Amino acid sequence: MKSYVSGKLLVKPRSAKLTRDTELLGYSSSHSSKMDPFVRVKVGDQTFTSGVHKKGGKTPSWSDVFEYARKTEEKITFEVLDKDKLKDDLVGAGSLDIAKICGKSQKSCSEVVKIYYKDKESGELAVDIDFYPDSSSKGGIIGKIKSVFK
Repeated sequence: MKSYVSGKLLVKPRSAKLTRDTELLGYSSSHSSKMDPFVRVKVGDQTFTSGVHKKGGKTPSWSDVFEYARKTEEKITFEVLDKDKLKDDLVGAGSLDIAKICGKSQKSCSEVVKIYYKDKESGELAVDIDFYPDSSSKGGIIGKIKSVFK
């Protein structure tokens, strides 16, 4: 039987380095040659969406902070999408194992989430994640993962 540390997760998508471009030949329905990326973050049945980085292209950044109540969820799922007028295009998706984040003995470490589209790597997403265990949780730590590109 798995034991879970419940608490509050603060998830902050910061920036991405994308290798996949969804704009067909640099031309989209919005007549822009650059993608307008945003991030959708899901923990269990809780989903939040970042603001759109207009013309962020392959190197977008964001400043959103999302708060999740973690009970027994095991993964944080990330999707990077390109905002279009008709239908948003998936650039790529990836995930992090919450147990690895919440179970770290160190207070901070570096992480980068690799994202994939149709089983091919389509970029990397940098995120900051803070975990605050409930006072009733045993064995939890206050951890922070700060992802940085080098």
